[in-house]
Amino acid sequence: MNPPEPIACMVMRQHFDQWLVERVRQAGTAIHEGETVVDI
Repeated sequence: MNPPEPIACMVMRQHFDQWLVERVRQAGTAIHEGETVVDI
């Protein structure tokens, strides 16, 4: 099997999550760590 494009990408989750948090904070998003989600 040799697809012309990658089928999937793998990331180190801890590093990826930290990268996402840094980016959304730079964009002005409030991050609430350690809180329970009760409704969306």
